[in-house]
Amino acid sequence: MKKAIGVLGTMSGAGKTTLSLLLIRYMKKFLHLDVVPFKGQNMSLNAKVTPEGYEMSSAQYYQALAAEVIPSPIYNPILLKPGAPTESYMIINGKPAGSIDSKNWVSKDREKLWEIIKANLDTLIKTHDYIVIEGAGSPAEINLKKYDITNMRPIMYTDADGILVADIDRGGSFAQIVGTMELLSPDERNHIKVFVLNKFRGDESLLKEGIDYLYRRYSIPTVVLPYIHHNLPEEDALKRNIPHNQDDITVAVIQTPHMANHDDFDPLIGNVNLIFTTNIRDIEHADVVILPGSRKVVEDLRFVRSMGIDKAIREAWESGAYIIGICGGFQMLTESIVDEEGIEDKPGAYKGLELIPGSTIFRQDKILRLSKGYVMKNIPVIGGIAVLGYEIHHGITETNSPFLRLNGKPDGYYKGHIIGTYLHGLFANNAFSEAFLNMIRNEKGHKDKPFIYTHPIEELDRILEDVKPRIEDIWEHLNM
Repeated sequence: MKKAIGVLGTMSGAGKTTLSLLLIRYMKKFLHLDVVPFKGQNMSLNAKVTPEGYEMSSAQYYQALAAEVIPSPIYNPILLKPGAPTESYMIINGKPAGSIDSKNWVSKDREKLWEIIKANLDTLIKTHDYIVIEGAGSPAEINLKKYDITNMRPIMYTDADGILVADIDRGGSFAQIVGTMELLSPDERNHIKVFVLNKFRGDESLLKEGIDYLYRRYSIPTVVLPYIHHNLPEEDALKRNIPHNQDDITVAVIQTPHMANHDDFDPLIGNVNLIFTTNIRDIEHADVVILPGSRKVVEDLRFVRSMGIDKAIREAWESGAYIIGICGGFQMLTESIVDEEGIEDKPGAYKGLELIPGSTIFRQDKILRLSKGYVMKNIPVIGGIAVLGYEIHHGITETNSPFLRLNGKPDGYYKGHIIGTYLHGLFANNAFSEAFLNMIRNEKGHKDKPFIYTHPIEELDRILEDVKPRIEDIWEHLNM
């Protein structure tokens, strides 16, 4: 390894993931460097399946694509999926590894996890020239710093040059940068080489006094990144403020407490009126209602009933809406969920929403695979259209009216405006989405529209062209 670069943030959501993507893509596309991403531990409900059948965070998956390397859990050895308030489901080196509670997470198990992170880093150090290490949250949390295995510890271990990012759009950036620097030790501060004020809108001359202050105090330069409107996947947050068009169909995604893989719906942004909601009126008046994937299917099923959403879904269906269940949402739509081994809840059988005939059986073995196939040919309008995506699930559901044929086997359910599937990434298939959505538009009296979805790496390249001079400035300030 020639050098490691650390991308740290003053807080969650500062822009570490996007900046890491931009920096990796710049290094690969314009400097032609051998670069790979790394995030030792990521807490997120958005995951992807690698070509080898391992699970990893979506963020590092796309960072690997930006680096033009095959996505692998070596770039994200520990993935935590929040479940109960004090418990997370662990994926270690791409495979399920049980649960961990918050007390063990900040105590005895941290050193074991660090050894896993260090082993992966050691491999990357030996096999690649550059590593871009993304941190998590803030590197200077007083109550967590001594347990840190994701921020300063890998930075110090690899002798990385650090970038400290603050989100100026939310305000308080200068105070956050100073506060973070003062809470770092002198040795840790020495690794910070450049500050980044991210998501700035307006006249940059207004920042001069603050930038000058930071340089006088720390002798560290600052680079300003403008606010960028983009459709890159979010690491673990729903996109907000999605514009609506009155003359189009509305797709309502039920925002359950343990909703997973919400990036399934990124391709719909700008193509339909997309809302994430638990509002009964929204659901009853939607043209399409989607129950998304879930980390805790039975618990989310209880939530749906407690909020009266089950009745609203049925009301929407009876009024002509399409009801779609993806993965955990598909399981909820069946007649029952049988969890004899207590994989997701107490052992037992649970009544489903009974819109899809058949039962879901939870099994200990987790299915992780890339899948491709086509819509069943007997289905009007969309039959025979090719689709591909991935599967992450414990349950098995057999129905008498499958929706897809994936990897040579039937998947899901399709009948009378009710659809279920285990396939994540369904709407990223442009031909399917255009035909399916226009079929619904025709039923609802709307005109056809082209379906426009740009692959995240194409979107990344577009953004990079706009901000390339700023990324070059950051690169110049690093000790390369």
